[in-house]
Amino acid sequence: MANVGGREVGTNDLGVMVAGAAALVFSFLPYVGASYQVKGFGGGSAHINAWHGWAFLGLLLLVVAAGVVAARVFADITLPTLPVGWHVLVAAAAALGTLMVLVRGLSWGGSEFEGVGTSYSSGMRWGGYLLVLAGIAETVFAVLALRASGESVSFDRGTPDAPPPAAI
Repeated sequence: MANVGGREVGTNDLGVMVAGAAALVFSFLPYVGASYQVKGFGGGSAHINAWHGWAFLGLLLLVVAAGVVAARVFADITLPTLPVGWHVLVAAAAALGTLMVLVRGLSWGGSEFEGVGTSYSSGMRWGGYLLVLAGIAETVFAVLALRASGESVSFDRGTPDAPPPAAI
């Protein structure tokens, strides 16, 4: 437990929130890009952040997962009962968001060419790798929080017990 803002916060919940905040910051860094060099003419490079394409959806999942934990911890809200627990949803959102960001970054290009006096490379950049690492950290902390909570991963959480057999 850590004391944050006068509240006792579990280490795993704190890890999810910090990793989610880091993912948000890293999402604005160079995510994917391309660079070229031509001997005698110079070169150039270009990059985009992670808020382009369908990596955007992965980022939303990472940010929402951390936001749900922050709301539960700091806003003293009671989350509604669902067929699966909130720790399960947070862990699933973090894992799916990380996977989406990773797959989109790796599928963007990832090619290199080096010829006589020329070179070209494209693919995930340093900000993309930091973003994936933050997503992995968020997922690990979310899974650890899930395990510590004792929530069931099955979908039978809200079903009522079967009625007793009728007497004959």
